[in-house]
Amino acid sequence: MASNIKEIGRCFFHELGHLVSRDLNREYFSGPDVEEIKIYPVNESLEKYTAFTKPVVPKNVQKAPTSILKLAQLLALDSYGCIFQSFYLGRPTFENLDNRYADCFRYGDDGSYDYRDLESRLRTNDLSSYIWTFKEKTIVHIGVLKDSKAIESFLELDPYNYLCNNGEENYFVRISELRKDYSLFIKEISKFYI
Repeated sequence: MASNIKEIGRCFFHELGHLVSRDLNREYFSGPDVEEIKIYPVNESLEKYTAFTKPVVPKNVQKAPTSILKLAQLLALDSYGCIFQSFYLGRPTFENLDNRYADCFRYGDDGSYDYRDLESRLRTNDLSSYIWTFKEKTIVHIGVLKDSKAIESFLELDPYNYLCNNGEENYFVRISELRKDYSLFIKEISKFYI
């Protein structure tokens, strides 16, 4: 299997955060499903991996600016990857989660695409000045998740039970199996979502 287990785990739990957020958005709002999650090396050294959660895009739908009506669910989607990654990297004590989140959710790091999407969504709705307020509220939310232990059950999942090697250290996540195994956990975290 992979030569860099912690790095694969980091990517897995980051994308798990996005998957959980998409599942909650679908259940409580009207978000799209997930087509695939892919984890792959940044280069041949296999020291650094990256990942992508690809949503199902309905045919003949053009990308439109983020509606203010969907802003909350999309901002949660943007941040949940780094939230889950922070908990994964902070095990077992979960100390410094706010710093771990800040290290992920910025340009040039693991959550840079997520951060860019968040900035774009806020800018589209003339809310760019609220980015620091959003980050502060997210840090408070992380504290609530820590105190409630709502994410801890997810961290017991073994990424390698859900990875399918597509060759050359490229992995796809078996989403249906993963969802089945976290179906009980998602009910707990839904109490604190948005």
